[in-house]
Amino acid sequence: MEKVRSLLARWLPALPGCIALVGAACLVAADAEAACTAGADSKRLQIPAREADKIRIATFNVRILSNASRDDCELAYIAGILRHFDLVALQELRDGDVLDRLRKALDQDKVVKVPKDTWQAEVSKPVGRGVKELYAFLYRQDRLEVVAEGRLVADKKDQFIREPYFASFRAGDDEFTLLTIHLLFGTAKGRELELAALADEFGKLRKRQPAGRRLILLGDFNEPPENKRFAEALKTVSRLNCRIVEGPGVKTTIGDVSLYDNVCYLDAGNAAKDPVRIHAIEKFDFTVFRVDACLAGITAAPDTKEHTAARKKCLAKASLPVSDHRPVWFDLPFRPAEE
Repeated sequence: MEKVRSLLARWLPALPGCIALVGAACLVAADAEAACTAGADSKRLQIPAREADKIRIATFNVRILSNASRDDCELAYIAGILRHFDLVALQELRDGDVLDRLRKALDQDKVVKVPKDTWQAEVSKPVGRGVKELYAFLYRQDRLEVVAEGRLVADKKDQFIREPYFASFRAGDDEFTLLTIHLLFGTAKGRELELAALADEFGKLRKRQPAGRRLILLGDFNEPPENKRFAEALKTVSRLNCRIVEGPGVKTTIGDVSLYDNVCYLDAGNAAKDPVRIHAIEKFDFTVFRVDACLAGITAAPDTKEHTAARKKCLAKASLPVSDHRPVWFDLPFRPAEE
């Protein structure tokens, strides 16, 4: 009994302070949520408006996109980017819960207002020899219809660290199939083997497409298309071109580091019939998070620890809330459905 009295004597005087601390924590959380400026910041994106007779498709590796790693403000930033597209191939998705939250954020978007449940998704089962990831095609069902549900490539020889995923869609009177992949990041030799297997699977899938259905390959290749092993592997598929690159020096990872994300499609053999008419790499790290200004302000000498640390801090402004990759997008023309 004496121990109980002693404990009460110690803790009761502190109780009001503890309550005050809890209240302060709640206020801090509320202030943090109120301080989220994703809506205003996302207006700085430089993605032009869609055209009615085109479907806007993107590929986006959203760094470790999991329910545990994203708060609502971060999802608001991601949704602020995705709202500009009709269909997005997502890589590095870790669970379905975060995808549900992302769909909800898009359905509740105040900039691009859509009816409830407009945003739907085709989602793969978990893939990967080590860390498991999911692929997803996130799409607007008011603009697109699924004509063949998503399927993983049958990787009987275990050639891929993450088997590619594909699904088919209809826009108006036109159909297309998307095949997405997240290639091995490790050894160049491993990527060379995966690229050869990918070219083989693309060729097989091409033969199975109904007449008139386009086939498009997109994703994170962890390899720039100008590398010889990339070109040598994919040129085995006749008329397969990876031409999304905007020009010299343009990269798809933040801070202009690497050109890993790309879109490859079958060349129509005639520029006028080129299925991809407008394409771009969205530098949200510069437009939304002003990483370019942060990098320009680094005063430490290049090739020093101080410079590396400062650069890393600048890039984290975009990579932590969104990703270290930029979305790559293109507009695909389609024929309106005949009534």
